[in-house]
Amino acid sequence: MKALKLIKKAKALYGSFSELVRAINKGTARQDLGPEALNILAQLTGVDGIITGCFT
Repeated sequence: MKALKLIKKAKALYGSFSELVRAINKGTARQDLGPEALNILAQLTGVDGIITGCFT
């Protein structure tokens, strides 16, 4: 249930999936949603694998 709530909040803030991914990559999602929410959304969208693969 928590993930669904986060998705709805992210949709309200960013309007689209591509804008959410952009905000995750820029780091603005961390400020808007908080670090825990950012980690959950990054895992759900698959962005965490890209970040890990490219930056570690």
